[in-house]
Amino acid sequence: MKKVELPREAVHAGSLILVNRAHPYREGLAEPELLPVGEPERGVLLERSFAALLRRLTDDLHAHGQIAPVSGLRTFAEQRKLYLGSLAENGADFTAQYVALPGCSEHQTGLAVDMALLGGAIDALRPDFPDDGICGAFRGRAARYGLILRYPEGKEHITGIAHEPWHFRYVGAPHAAIMQENGDTLEEYHVRLRRHVYGENPLRSSLGGLAVEIAYLTFDREPVAFEVEDDAVCTVSGDNFDGNTYATVQDGQDAALFSRADLVINGTGSLTVYANYNDGIASRDTLLIENGMIDVTAKTHAIKGRDYLWITGGTITVHAGEDGIKATNDEQAALGYLQIDGGMLSVTAGDDALSAITRILITGGETSVKSDNNGVKSDGAFEMTGGSLTLDCADKNFVAASQSISPDAHVVYTE
Repeated sequence: MKKVELPREAVHAGSLILVNRAHPYREGLAEPELLPVGEPERGVLLERSFAALLRRLTDDLHAHGQIAPVSGLRTFAEQRKLYLGSLAENGADFTAQYVALPGCSEHQTGLAVDMALLGGAIDALRPDFPDDGICGAFRGRAARYGLILRYPEGKEHITGIAHEPWHFRYVGAPHAAIMQENGDTLEEYHVRLRRHVYGENPLRSSLGGLAVEIAYLTFDREPVAFEVEDDAVCTVSGDNFDGNTYATVQDGQDAALFSRADLVINGTGSLTVYANYNDGIASRDTLLIENGMIDVTAKTHAIKGRDYLWITGGTITVHAGEDGIKATNDEQAALGYLQIDGGMLSVTAGDDALSAITRILITGGETSVKSDNNGVKSDGAFEMTGGSLTLDCADKNFVAASQSISPDAHVVYTE
């Protein structure tokens, strides 16, 4: 068993926090990690995991150029300006229905987004996002990516906000699917979860065929501590009002394609993996990729081997909310390495593109990485003796204890 400890601040952080007039956002306690989404000129920022999933949902619908996020994170000052502007222009009744008080807006969390149908002028307060067409398709698939329609029609007396067909909130998996199945608003879902006490009667669900248990814990002491199985995946969110936290515990498989032992991928076919909850492909031991057309999209890490990850061929495309391709064994000095000997790799990552504990070695192949953090990160050495590597990184191209690039290797830096 492993022990999980939570500080008091955990009550006010996480994907399930309730933010409304009665429960203001505690700004400054848990600042979200942000990524830009949509058209750059709009400057829309969202919490990192949410941003990655929204991009993938838009990609899967082939909706670029048809719909776009038009409002994401807002600071207290920005919300105050919007609120006062609406009061002056639209009056108190309209503003009470459609604009949250400063400090009481979900937009301050980075977990809410306003979507708009493109093609005309966009109303800043009530963007057009109809029920049919591409907007309807987006709404129909939203729960698969952890999104809910936050202010549905007929629930105004519960949410305190008028129906907003454009406003979506990220709550994560499996919560969005459970809420959709039961017709719950976020307020109602919190009531449901409080019936399921940790250690007594967890809410049981499933995610990709895996058993999931959700339960709530009360902050009657600090830190709150509880135990889960060693190989279980546990995520935690606060509620932001009653001093409770919710623990979501998933059976030990932490990837869409998972092996507890060595995993070898070869052959000439194709493999597409969507991991809207955790990792894409993972092995508890070694992971060897020899061939095939492999496309992986993951909320967290795309491809992960514990003892080592070795790529000798294939055409591999990954989109990861966190690290792209990584090896994680930090207990044995001879393991925890990533080696690329061949193949064509395209890696887009929200964090580090290529990552390993002991060593990263590239001897061949064509590798292209785009990262919102570092391109290549090794706690030990990085060595490149052949092949090509193209880097487009927001932070550093290389982070390693030592670095060696042979004249036979070809490295391109993209600004």
